[in-house]
Amino acid sequence: MVLKPLGVAKLMRKWVVSEEPPLENCNSFLLLSTMLSAQRALAQLLPRLVVGLVFSLLGAETLWSEEAKRPFYEYPGDYRQQINQQKDDFKARFGYELLDLEMGWKPNEIEELTLAFSRLPETFLHIPGIKGFYHFSKLRAAPEGMPVDDIPAATFPGFQTVYRNSHLSYDVEVDDQEPRIEFFNVLFYEDREVLQNIVQHEMAHFFDIFQGYLSFSPEWLKISNFSLVHLPALDGRPGDDYLFAAVNNPDVDHYAPVSSRQLPTYSRQNPQEDFANSATAYINYPYFRYSHPKRYLFLKNKVFGGKEYFPETGMNYRDQVVADFEKVLTDRDWDGVIRIAREVGRDYSPE
Repeated sequence: MVLKPLGVAKLMRKWVVSEEPPLENCNSFLLLSTMLSAQRALAQLLPRLVVGLVFSLLGAETLWSEEAKRPFYEYPGDYRQQINQQKDDFKARFGYELLDLEMGWKPNEIEELTLAFSRLPETFLHIPGIKGFYHFSKLRAAPEGMPVDDIPAATFPGFQTVYRNSHLSYDVEVDDQEPRIEFFNVLFYEDREVLQNIVQHEMAHFFDIFQGYLSFSPEWLKISNFSLVHLPALDGRPGDDYLFAAVNNPDVDHYAPVSSRQLPTYSRQNPQEDFANSATAYINYPYFRYSHPKRYLFLKNKVFGGKEYFPETGMNYRDQVVADFEKVLTDRDWDGVIRIAREVGRDYSPE
Protein backbone atom coordinates (compact mmCIF):
# COMPACT_ATOMS: atom_id res chain seq x y z
CA MET A 1 0.00 0.00 0.00
CA VAL A 2 1.43 3.43 -1.05
CA LEU A 3 0.31 6.55 0.80
CA LYS A 4 -0.18 9.74 -1.19
CA PRO A 5 0.73 12.90 0.74
CA LEU A 6 -1.86 14.86 -1.20
CA GLY A 7 -4.67 12.72 0.15
CA VAL A 8 -3.44 13.21 3.70
CA ALA A 9 -3.29 17.00 3.23
CA LYS A 10 -6.85 17.10 1.92
CA LEU A 11 -8.02 15.03 4.86
CA MET A 12 -6.31 17.35 7.35
CA ARG A 13 -7.82 20.42 5.69
CA LYS A 14 -11.18 18.79 6.01
CA TRP A 15 -10.64 18.30 9.77
CA VAL A 16 -9.59 21.93 10.18
CA VAL A 17 -12.70 23.39 8.64
CA SER A 18 -14.96 20.95 10.42
CA GLU A 19 -15.77 21.68 14.04
CA GLU A 20 -16.59 18.05 14.84
CA PRO A 21 -14.79 15.62 12.45
CA PRO A 22 -16.58 12.36 11.81
CA LEU A 23 -15.41 9.40 13.87
CA GLU A 24 -14.46 7.37 10.82
CA ASN A 25 -12.11 10.13 9.66
CA CYS A 26 -10.37 10.19 13.04
CA ASN A 27 -9.87 6.44 12.95
CA SER A 28 -8.49 6.61 9.42
CA PHE A 29 -5.98 9.28 10.41
CA LEU A 30 -4.79 7.27 13.42
CA LEU A 31 -4.39 4.17 11.28
CA LEU A 32 -2.38 6.05 8.65
CA SER A 33 -0.22 7.70 11.28
CA THR A 34 0.51 4.35 12.97
CA MET A 35 1.43 2.74 9.69
CA LEU A 36 3.83 5.57 8.81
CA SER A 37 5.52 5.27 12.21
CA ALA A 38 5.89 1.50 11.80
CA GLN A 39 7.46 1.95 8.35
CA ARG A 40 10.02 4.40 9.70
CA ALA A 41 10.89 2.13 12.66
CA LEU A 42 11.25 -0.88 10.37
CA ALA A 43 13.49 1.05 7.98
CA GLN A 44 15.78 2.01 10.87
CA LEU A 45 15.84 -1.51 12.39
CA LEU A 46 16.31 -3.54 9.22
CA PRO A 47 20.05 -2.86 8.74
CA ARG A 48 20.75 -3.88 12.34
CA LEU A 49 18.82 -7.13 11.89
CA VAL A 50 20.76 -7.98 8.76
CA VAL A 51 24.12 -7.34 10.46
CA GLY A 52 23.10 -9.40 13.51
CA LEU A 53 21.97 -12.29 11.32
CA VAL A 54 25.27 -12.30 9.45
CA PHE A 55 27.29 -12.41 12.66
CA SER A 56 25.05 -15.18 14.06
CA LEU A 57 25.60 -17.30 10.97
CA LEU A 58 29.35 -16.72 11.15
CA GLY A 59 29.39 -17.68 14.84
CA ALA A 60 27.31 -20.81 14.24
CA GLU A 61 29.67 -21.86 11.45
CA THR A 62 32.62 -21.47 13.81
CA LEU A 63 30.91 -23.57 16.53
CA TRP A 64 30.00 -26.26 14.01
CA SER A 65 33.56 -26.47 12.81
CA GLU A 66 34.85 -26.73 16.40
CA GLU A 67 32.23 -29.42 17.21
CA ALA A 68 33.37 -31.40 14.20
CA LYS A 69 36.95 -31.31 15.46
CA ARG A 70 36.02 -32.21 19.09
CA PRO A 71 36.51 -35.97 19.76
CA PHE A 72 33.87 -38.12 21.40
CA TYR A 73 34.52 -39.24 24.99
CA GLU A 74 36.19 -42.63 25.14
CA TYR A 75 36.28 -44.63 28.38
CA PRO A 76 39.90 -45.34 29.35
CA GLY A 77 40.01 -49.11 29.17
CA ASP A 78 37.44 -51.87 28.74
CA TYR A 79 34.29 -50.69 30.56
CA ARG A 80 32.51 -54.04 30.45
CA GLN A 81 35.61 -55.93 31.56
CA GLN A 82 36.02 -53.58 34.55
CA ILE A 83 32.42 -54.18 35.66
CA ASN A 84 32.74 -57.94 35.24
CA GLN A 85 35.94 -57.91 37.28
CA GLN A 86 34.27 -55.88 40.06
CA LYS A 87 31.35 -58.33 40.11
CA ASP A 88 33.71 -61.32 40.26
CA ASP A 89 35.64 -59.71 43.12
CA PHE A 90 32.40 -59.00 44.99
CA LYS A 91 31.26 -62.60 44.67
CA ALA A 92 34.64 -63.98 45.73
CA ARG A 93 34.78 -61.73 48.79
CA PHE A 94 31.17 -61.85 50.00
CA GLY A 95 29.65 -64.88 48.27
CA TYR A 96 26.87 -63.22 46.28
CA GLU A 97 26.41 -62.62 42.58
CA LEU A 98 25.40 -59.24 41.18
CA LEU A 99 22.91 -59.92 38.38
CA ASP A 100 22.09 -57.56 35.51
CA LEU A 101 18.36 -57.60 34.82
CA GLU A 102 16.39 -54.48 33.95
CA MET A 103 19.36 -52.32 34.95
CA GLY A 104 23.05 -53.05 34.57
CA TRP A 105 25.41 -52.55 37.49
CA LYS A 106 27.66 -49.48 37.30
CA PRO A 107 31.20 -49.31 38.74
CA ASN A 108 30.31 -46.71 41.38
CA GLU A 109 27.28 -48.75 42.50
CA ILE A 110 29.42 -51.85 43.00
CA GLU A 111 31.95 -49.77 44.93
CA GLU A 112 29.26 -48.45 47.29
CA LEU A 113 27.83 -51.93 47.77
CA THR A 114 31.32 -53.28 48.51
CA LEU A 115 31.83 -50.64 51.22
CA ALA A 116 28.47 -51.52 52.79
CA PHE A 117 29.18 -55.27 52.81
CA SER A 118 32.65 -54.77 54.25
CA ARG A 119 31.05 -53.77 57.58
CA LEU A 120 28.84 -56.86 57.84
CA PRO A 121 29.71 -59.75 60.17
CA GLU A 122 30.93 -63.03 58.70
CA THR A 123 27.61 -64.64 59.60
CA PHE A 124 25.91 -62.46 56.96
CA LEU A 125 28.29 -63.53 54.18
CA HIS A 126 28.38 -66.61 51.92
CA ILE A 127 24.87 -67.71 52.93
CA PRO A 128 24.09 -70.72 50.70
CA GLY A 129 20.96 -70.85 48.60
CA ILE A 130 20.88 -67.20 47.57
CA LYS A 131 20.62 -66.67 43.82
CA GLY A 132 22.00 -63.13 43.95
CA PHE A 133 21.23 -59.44 44.05
CA TYR A 134 19.13 -57.86 41.31
CA HIS A 135 19.21 -54.29 40.01
CA PHE A 136 15.87 -52.76 38.97
CA SER A 137 14.72 -49.21 38.42
CA LYS A 138 11.94 -49.64 41.00
CA LEU A 139 9.91 -52.25 42.85
CA ARG A 140 7.69 -54.31 40.55
CA ALA A 141 6.14 -56.76 43.02
CA ALA A 142 4.13 -54.17 44.95
CA PRO A 143 0.36 -54.29 45.50
CA GLU A 144 -1.63 -52.26 43.00
CA GLY A 145 -1.74 -48.58 43.93
CA MET A 146 1.17 -48.77 46.36
CA PRO A 147 3.71 -45.94 45.81
CA VAL A 148 7.12 -47.43 45.00
CA ASP A 149 9.27 -44.51 43.88
CA ASP A 150 10.79 -44.04 47.35
CA ILE A 151 11.51 -47.73 48.08
CA PRO A 152 15.29 -48.37 47.90
CA ALA A 153 15.41 -52.17 48.26
CA ALA A 154 13.33 -55.26 48.96
CA THR A 155 14.07 -58.77 50.22
CA PHE A 156 12.39 -61.89 48.87
CA PRO A 157 10.72 -64.30 49.42
CA GLY A 158 7.74 -63.10 51.40
CA PHE A 159 5.81 -65.24 53.87
CA GLN A 160 2.50 -65.70 55.63
CA THR A 161 1.82 -66.79 59.20
CA VAL A 162 -0.61 -69.67 59.76
CA TYR A 163 -1.74 -71.44 62.91
CA ARG A 164 -2.12 -75.16 62.18
CA ASN A 165 -4.73 -76.69 64.44
CA SER A 166 -3.77 -80.23 63.51
CA HIS A 167 -0.25 -79.66 64.90
CA LEU A 168 -1.11 -76.94 67.41
CA SER A 169 1.76 -74.94 65.90
CA TYR A 170 2.49 -71.47 64.64
CA ASP A 171 3.96 -71.83 61.14
CA VAL A 172 5.76 -69.33 58.94
CA GLU A 173 5.07 -70.38 55.36
CA VAL A 174 7.57 -68.94 52.92
CA ASP A 175 6.46 -68.05 49.39
CA ASP A 176 7.75 -70.14 46.50
CA GLN A 177 10.25 -67.58 45.21
CA GLU A 178 14.00 -67.43 44.68
CA PRO A 179 15.74 -65.88 47.71
CA ARG A 180 17.14 -62.55 46.57
CA ILE A 181 17.48 -58.86 47.31
CA GLU A 182 16.35 -56.32 44.75
CA PHE A 183 18.14 -52.98 44.80
CA PHE A 184 16.47 -50.01 43.10
CA ASN A 185 17.82 -46.83 41.53
CA VAL A 186 16.81 -44.55 44.39
CA LEU A 187 19.20 -46.42 46.72
CA PHE A 188 22.28 -45.17 44.90
CA TYR A 189 21.25 -41.53 45.28
CA GLU A 190 21.29 -41.80 49.07
CA ASP A 191 24.14 -40.57 51.25
CA ARG A 192 26.71 -43.26 51.97
CA GLU A 193 25.68 -43.60 55.62
CA VAL A 194 22.02 -44.10 54.68
CA LEU A 195 22.87 -46.47 51.83
CA GLN A 196 24.92 -48.69 54.11
CA ASN A 197 22.17 -48.70 56.72
CA ILE A 198 19.65 -49.88 54.12
CA VAL A 199 21.93 -52.64 52.80
CA GLN A 200 22.62 -53.88 56.34
CA HIS A 201 18.89 -53.83 57.09
CA GLU A 202 18.09 -56.01 54.06
CA MET A 203 20.92 -58.43 54.86
CA ALA A 204 19.54 -58.78 58.39
CA HIS A 205 16.26 -59.89 56.82
CA PHE A 206 18.18 -62.41 54.74
CA PHE A 207 19.98 -63.79 57.77
CA ASP A 208 16.67 -64.00 59.64
CA ILE A 209 15.05 -65.99 56.81
CA PHE A 210 17.87 -68.51 56.55
CA GLN A 211 17.98 -68.99 60.31
CA GLY A 212 14.36 -70.11 60.34
CA TYR A 213 13.06 -66.70 61.39
CA LEU A 214 14.82 -65.91 64.65
CA SER A 215 12.49 -62.91 64.78
CA PHE A 216 9.61 -65.31 65.50
CA SER A 217 11.45 -67.20 68.22
CA PRO A 218 9.86 -66.99 71.68
CA GLU A 219 13.00 -65.34 73.05
CA TRP A 220 12.98 -62.52 70.48
CA LEU A 221 9.22 -61.98 70.78
CA LYS A 222 9.66 -61.58 74.53
CA ILE A 223 12.65 -59.24 74.19
CA SER A 224 10.99 -57.12 71.50
CA ASN A 225 7.59 -56.98 73.25
CA PHE A 226 5.49 -58.50 70.47
CA SER A 227 2.58 -60.83 71.12
CA LEU A 228 0.68 -63.16 68.79
CA VAL A 229 -2.96 -62.51 67.95
CA HIS A 230 -5.20 -65.15 66.34
CA LEU A 231 -7.19 -64.16 63.27
CA PRO A 232 -9.72 -66.94 62.60
CA ALA A 233 -12.07 -66.60 59.65
CA LEU A 234 -15.53 -65.26 60.48
CA ASP A 235 -17.12 -68.31 58.85
CA GLY A 236 -14.53 -70.74 60.25
CA ARG A 237 -15.35 -73.93 62.12
CA PRO A 238 -13.68 -75.47 65.18
CA GLY A 239 -10.46 -77.19 64.15
CA ASP A 240 -9.83 -74.99 61.10
CA ASP A 241 -6.45 -73.44 60.47
CA TYR A 242 -6.26 -69.67 60.53
CA LEU A 243 -3.88 -66.75 60.24
CA PHE A 244 -2.13 -65.08 63.13
CA ALA A 245 -0.24 -61.80 63.46
CA ALA A 246 2.34 -60.26 65.79
CA VAL A 247 1.35 -56.94 67.36
CA ASN A 248 3.42 -54.48 69.37
CA ASN A 249 2.71 -53.28 72.89
CA PRO A 250 1.49 -49.65 72.89
CA ASP A 251 2.63 -49.22 76.50
CA VAL A 252 6.27 -49.96 75.61
CA ASP A 253 8.50 -47.16 74.35
CA HIS A 254 11.74 -49.01 73.67
CA TYR A 255 11.44 -50.56 70.24
CA ALA A 256 14.49 -50.78 68.00
CA PRO A 257 15.99 -47.39 67.04
CA VAL A 258 15.61 -46.37 63.41
CA SER A 259 17.64 -44.40 60.89
CA SER A 260 16.86 -40.79 59.99
CA ARG A 261 15.25 -42.02 56.74
CA GLN A 262 12.64 -44.14 58.52
CA LEU A 263 9.54 -43.28 60.48
CA PRO A 264 9.96 -43.50 64.26
CA THR A 265 7.30 -46.24 64.39
CA TYR A 266 8.98 -48.44 61.76
CA SER A 267 10.17 -51.04 64.27
CA ARG A 268 6.65 -51.44 65.63
CA GLN A 269 5.35 -52.90 62.37
CA ASN A 270 6.36 -56.48 63.09
CA PRO A 271 9.15 -58.50 64.74
CA GLN A 272 11.02 -58.78 61.43
CA GLU A 273 11.45 -55.01 61.03
CA ASP A 274 12.36 -54.68 64.69
CA PHE A 275 14.97 -57.41 64.22
CA ALA A 276 16.47 -55.82 61.08
CA ASN A 277 16.55 -52.35 62.66
CA SER A 278 18.20 -53.82 65.75
CA ALA A 279 20.90 -55.38 63.56
CA THR A 280 21.70 -52.05 61.88
CA ALA A 281 21.67 -50.35 65.28
CA TYR A 282 24.16 -52.94 66.57
CA ILE A 283 26.55 -51.97 63.74
CA ASN A 284 26.05 -48.21 63.63
CA TYR A 285 24.68 -46.77 66.89
CA PRO A 286 27.15 -46.52 69.81
CA TYR A 287 24.48 -46.26 72.51
CA PHE A 288 22.44 -49.27 71.39
CA ARG A 289 24.12 -51.53 73.96
CA TYR A 290 22.92 -49.15 76.71
CA SER A 291 19.43 -48.30 75.45
CA HIS A 292 18.51 -51.89 74.45
CA PRO A 293 20.78 -54.24 76.43
CA LYS A 294 18.65 -57.39 75.93
CA ARG A 295 18.49 -56.93 72.17
CA TYR A 296 22.22 -56.22 72.12
CA LEU A 297 23.14 -59.43 73.96
CA PHE A 298 20.80 -61.52 71.81
CA LEU A 299 22.35 -60.17 68.60
CA LYS A 300 25.90 -60.45 69.92
CA ASN A 301 25.53 -64.12 70.83
CA LYS A 302 23.13 -65.41 68.16
CA VAL A 303 23.59 -63.16 65.14
CA PHE A 304 27.01 -61.46 65.10
CA GLY A 305 29.05 -64.34 66.46
CA GLY A 306 30.51 -62.22 69.26
CA LYS A 307 31.72 -59.45 66.92
CA GLU A 308 31.35 -55.96 68.41
CA TYR A 309 31.65 -52.56 66.75
CA PHE A 310 31.97 -50.34 69.85
CA PRO A 311 34.17 -51.09 72.88
CA GLU A 312 32.76 -51.88 76.30
CA THR A 313 33.55 -49.12 78.82
CA GLY A 314 31.87 -50.45 81.96
CA MET A 315 29.78 -47.28 82.37
CA ASN A 316 26.01 -47.07 82.48
CA TYR A 317 24.03 -45.24 79.80
CA ARG A 318 23.82 -41.89 81.56
CA ASP A 319 27.48 -41.76 82.59
CA GLN A 320 28.66 -42.76 79.11
CA VAL A 321 26.66 -39.99 77.43
CA VAL A 322 27.89 -37.39 79.94
CA ALA A 323 31.49 -38.50 79.49
CA ASP A 324 31.19 -38.32 75.69
CA PHE A 325 29.64 -34.86 75.90
CA GLU A 326 32.38 -33.56 78.16
CA LYS A 327 35.06 -34.83 75.79
CA VAL A 328 33.62 -33.20 72.65
CA LEU A 329 32.95 -29.95 74.51
CA THR A 330 36.52 -29.87 75.79
CA ASP A 331 37.79 -30.48 72.26
CA ARG A 332 35.32 -27.88 70.90
CA ASP A 333 34.10 -30.57 68.53
CA TRP A 334 30.70 -29.14 67.64
CA ASP A 335 30.01 -31.81 65.06
CA GLY A 336 30.57 -34.32 67.84
CA VAL A 337 27.98 -32.54 70.00
CA ILE A 338 25.42 -32.82 67.20
CA ARG A 339 26.31 -36.47 66.63
CA ILE A 340 25.84 -37.40 70.30
CA ALA A 341 22.53 -35.54 70.49
CA ARG A 342 21.32 -37.36 67.40
CA GLU A 343 22.31 -40.77 68.76
CA VAL A 344 20.65 -40.16 72.12
CA GLY A 345 17.55 -38.94 70.30
CA ARG A 346 17.08 -42.28 68.54
CA ASP A 347 15.51 -43.71 71.68
CA TYR A 348 12.96 -42.57 74.23
CA SER A 349 14.91 -42.36 77.50
CA PRO A 350 13.33 -39.88 79.93
CA GLU A 351 15.71 -40.95 82.69
